Amino acid sequence: MSTVTIKPYWPENQDGTTYYPVNHRLVKETQNAKIVDVFIEKATKEPPHTHQPHSVMFVDYDTPLTVRLVAEDGQEQIVFKKETAKRDELLVDHMDPEPYHYVENNQPMHHYFAVRVENPEGKQMPFEKGVNPQNRAPSDKPYALWTVRVPENCSLSLKTEDFEGVLVAGKNSAFKAHQLLFDNEAALSPFELRGEKRLSIWHLPHSNSFRVENRKNEAETLYFLPV
Repeated sequence: MSTVTIKPYWPENQDGTTYYPVNHRLVKETQNAKIVDVFIEKATKEPPHTHQPHSVMFVDYDTPLTVRLVAEDGQEQIVFKKETAKRDELLVDHMDPEPYHYVENNQPMHHYFAVRVENPEGKQMPFEKGVNPQNRAPSDKPYALWTVRVPENCSLSLKTEDFEGVLVAGKNSAFKAHQLLFDNEAALSPFELRGEKRLSIWHLPHSNSFRVENRKNEAETLYFLPV
């Protein structure tokens, strides 16, 4: 990250999620948060925009990219540049509010895909007995990002009481989520995202019980973010 030498600019009516749905498609809005499907076409720049709230980014298809701040007078400054990318793993970035900027995908062969959860709040933990969740959020953030390793071919119980959240699994995982309804249960479908073989993300409404099963023959990581 470069030292910023231009004055950050916060124009009105330039929120990326609200005004640029080609790159920031809203898939779910809760009372406090937004879940956004992020896409930058190969060898393309997105339009300049802002992100007012803090966010957590789950990047499932990373690319080499360049981030430029844009000042009120149109002056630009590169504040971040990445020459290589890890496309086989899920990356998690904790993002502060972002002034007027744009991102350029420098990869000529691959699109950039991620899911952005805007304005997460709270540190509630939904996992019931038998697991050892870890909070992976920085200590100065107003939220927790709980992670847990689920053994192969095992199920995990979750319960949301006075909170809700999102559950995230990597693109090569084999998790299935179910909502428990009295003596029955119903499959809980992940959101439909653009592109193929994307990560899986579910919204867990408050005051409900859930069961998540790992159908893979190896342990997998699961993330929970209160919203």
